[in-house]
Amino acid sequence: DVRSLRHKLFMEAWYSVETAMELEPHIPEGSPIVVHLDVNPDKRWASSRHISEVVGLVMGQGFEVLFKPDAWAASRTADHVVKNKHQATITIP
Repeated sequence: DVRSLRHKLFMEAWYSVETAMELEPHIPEGSPIVVHLDVNPDKRWASSRHISEVVGLVMGQGFEVLFKPDAWAASRTADHVVKNKHQATITIP
């Protein structure tokens, strides 16, 4: 149950951190794991109000962070879900 945008962004960031922690033992030492966040510093977007908190959450766990417009993985995933690109298209001849 997502109660607010802030809650949604924190949950997404934490799931990413959990994934990064699971992958970390399998990554060569010295290779950074960079977490991509679906937050935008542009004040026109509501997520800008929460950027410092979610970036702090990720960095506090020792991972590097990218956010929009540089977070290409987050942007691609968000587009995939929001624009219904995740649904298979069936073409019947």
